[in-house]
Amino acid sequence: MRSGQSLIVSIAVMAGLAVGAHSQASIAPFELDGVEYSAGINTVIGSFQTDSGGDLITGFTISQAVLETYDNTGQPNWASEALLGFTVAFADGSSTIFYMVPFENVQEYGTFGPVDISLDLSAYNLYVPEDGFITAYAISGWSDGTDQPAGTWTQGELEVIYLPGPGSLALLLAAGVASRRRRR
Repeated sequence: MRSGQSLIVSIAVMAGLAVGAHSQASIAPFELDGVEYSAGINTVIGSFQTDSGGDLITGFTISQAVLETYDNTGQPNWASEALLGFTVAFADGSSTIFYMVPFENVQEYGTFGPVDISLDLSAYNLYVPEDGFITAYAISGWSDGTDQPAGTWTQGELEVIYLPGPGSLALLLAAGVASRRRRR
């Protein structure tokens, strides 16, 4: 019976360590300075390689972002059409791009910002894609009919916040059980 209690204590200790590791947030940073974007094609802002795929994405922040939109045809590109996004995966392994609209209700063109936004995504069950890369994008949600840029992000930073996912927790628990068995 004593060895059973020791095993339970070992698992509890490893779970505590895993939860402690789980609370250590990591950040995938992306600079927005000088990023031009257009309609119809995602402009890659950058890619960030994490330690592994499957880590839980818990949120994002946009800091000091300034956007300049253009009037290319007499029908201007509005700030509310400027989207920022980043790659995410679902629990089943499929992936997509999570988009946000930093200037959601601004139906005019010109220069806007700086803006600071923070959103908690913990309840969305979004993960770092299987390949371990988070890629950030900029795109316009409306085409003005030209091949010209719709606007430029002139400054700011986008940060994607992620934590070790359930797979990491399971590996830590398994390691605790295996190390306990070797000691017998």
